Amino acid sequence: IHILVPLGPNDLTHPANELQRRLDYIWYNLNMAPEVVPNSVKPIYFFDRDKQDDTADHLPVIGYFYRNDR
Repeated sequence: IHILVPLGPNDLTHPANELQRRLDYIWYNLNMAPEVVPNSVKPIYFFDRDKQDDTADHLPVIGYFYRNDR
């Protein structure tokens, strides 16, 4: 089994107000790799850093995939 983790070394997700480590991921296998939209997988803020930390202590990770086989 091959699992791909498309996040870079600086894509940290925890704690939200002072990023130090990666806690959240999007994992997919080799069969899905062609459907990943390039550079679309990344941690995101919904709010500013302090409010995000009040909501959840980590950042969610978002990614986009093409709907059809490539």
